[in-house]
Amino acid sequence: MKIEDIIAESLRTGTDITPDDRKEWALFACALKVLGFDEDTFVRLSTLHGTPPKNSRKVWRGERNPAKYIKTVEQAERKVAYFAKQAGLNLKKRWQQPSTCRLQTRPPRNIPASDPRQTAHIYVKMTEVATASEYVQLTSLFNFLCRHFRAEEVNRVMRMYKVGSTREFGKIPGMMGTAYPYINGDGKCVDVKLMAYDNNGHRKKHGYSTNWVLSKKGMNERRAPWALFGEHLLASRPSDPVGVVESEKTALIASIALPGYVWIATGSKQNLNPERCKALKGRDVYLFPDADGVEEWNRRAQELAKAKFNIYDCSSMILEQTQSPKDDIADIILHYKKSTKAS
Repeated sequence: MKIEDIIAESLRTGTDITPDDRKEWALFACALKVLGFDEDTFVRLSTLHGTPPKNSRKVWRGERNPAKYIKTVEQAERKVAYFAKQAGLNLKKRWQQPSTCRLQTRPPRNIPASDPRQTAHIYVKMTEVATASEYVQLTSLFNFLCRHFRAEEVNRVMRMYKVGSTREFGKIPGMMGTAYPYINGDGKCVDVKLMAYDNNGHRKKHGYSTNWVLSKKGMNERRAPWALFGEHLLASRPSDPVGVVESEKTALIASIALPGYVWIATGSKQNLNPERCKALKGRDVYLFPDADGVEEWNRRAQELAKAKFNIYDCSSMILEQTQSPKDDIADIILHYKKSTKAS
């Protein structure tokens, strides 16, 4: 069972999988960090244990070097699975979660268990992606971007990445969540990331704010090999340099401001690896890490270089121009626009 499913089931059912022991609790935080989960997820899980959010955030932020204690993704997965098993979750159960998302996936019906189609890869239908993209102007992210860039430019980039809306986090027009399709080089949608944003353009930090379409359907085991966000754009621009960032929103903003690059997002720091980035092999790849991820991406850049990727590290530029420890190139772009407008 995928760790994402374990976390989702814990939150859905209110099952507390956080350990009682203080040291084990800190290890749990380290494991989630290594796996790419965010602070809000840790806080929500810890709240099930009755821990005040303030205390949870203190523990999360205190574990600044999680790889010192949890050295690999496999070790982190085993640790979380162990805690979940101790809490009584059935890790062999095929969980089904109700969907309120505009995007849907439809598993094949009436197929014998022995039929190989039961284990074949499943994709989110591109017709569903297209339908969701028609309503992208109803999202809070679209409206935020339009306050900083011309609406026609925002529309162009949203269409290019096929970004859409979702009712997962609410149905109020102008405040709906964003649907990021991960489309591979063959034009197939591997999965869709669903995210809720506040009006200030930041992901919502409190409450439920992230999900995946296939996770909602309990179909993680049927997911095709992962793609990068924006991977489908590579074939149409074969000679252009590739800019790699962590978040999907950053890729959108950079695409508007710096259109000379094909902007790709990994979705998390840990996804910058040879296997996930194989579509970038043979391209000139420029890495633009978040300010708080420079050290990790420097290490991962070396791994990519050893695997014969053409890597250019832009972390020094990021560190020179960021104004906050968690800024990225999107923040640099927005700060620059604000300063030039003021002058």
